[in-house]
Amino acid sequence: MKLSPEQREERLASSREAALAFLEDMQHLREIVGKKDPSNAEIRRLSVILRRLLVERDLAIVSAPRLGRVMLVAPDNDPAYKADRKSPFLFFASGRATVLGGWAGALFAVDVVPIFGRGTVELPKLDIDKTIELRLDNFLTQRVLCYRGTWVSRKEVIEYVANVASGVHSGSLKKTEHVTLAHIRSSSRLYLKPDKTLHLELFAHGIDVDETTFRHAPDSIDPVLMELLAAAKFLTASPFVAELEEAVGKELAPLIAK
Repeated sequence: MKLSPEQREERLASSREAALAFLEDMQHLREIVGKKDPSNAEIRRLSVILRRLLVERDLAIVSAPRLGRVMLVAPDNDPAYKADRKSPFLFFASGRATVLGGWAGALFAVDVVPIFGRGTVELPKLDIDKTIELRLDNFLTQRVLCYRGTWVSRKEVIEYVANVASGVHSGSLKKTEHVTLAHIRSSSRLYLKPDKTLHLELFAHGIDVDETTFRHAPDSIDPVLMELLAAAKFLTASPFVAELEEAVGKELAPLIAK
């Protein structure tokens, strides 16, 4: 819906505080995303900003009277979704983030027993450098993690870390997606091998065991936090966001100067 001049002025005025916070938050996100080895604590705290900007839609509120509809860069995971329909994943992580000083692309595993019984398996033909542009709602609902055939969206990752895993609150596993993410955190991690290469450990409790108990593993990162960092990375890499930052910066320059 196109805003009238009066509506636009009203929304500009009512969103200026949020716009200033947006500028400050984007600067912080870039600082963390730009690190070669951000700590788990730094990544966990990103959920506070990501929940407010994306899930609670502050980004859309700031954008509406300035640039209009939000468009965000995201990884092209369509080949993975297509492959999963024929050969369901035991595990998939969208990735494309810098963790532990190394680059983690898309990660996946399939069950070899059905493969041998069937003779063939569909593996995703992913181009890890290929990106697409999505509306805010589609960015949030894009599926980024899979555990034993159960998929979880980017929105669910953000909400889980913020509301359950001590980003904003510490809570109980009330949703099915929370349980799935707890399974992933307990069973899987990325860590550096002695030769400084990244290694993915999967199903630490056994391939047929589901466990939700939190497992602290120093010098490692779990796939859930990796996806949270990737969400921040794609947000900061979106040309639309850079354009909005520029527009807000010019608008608020007289106020900031005071």
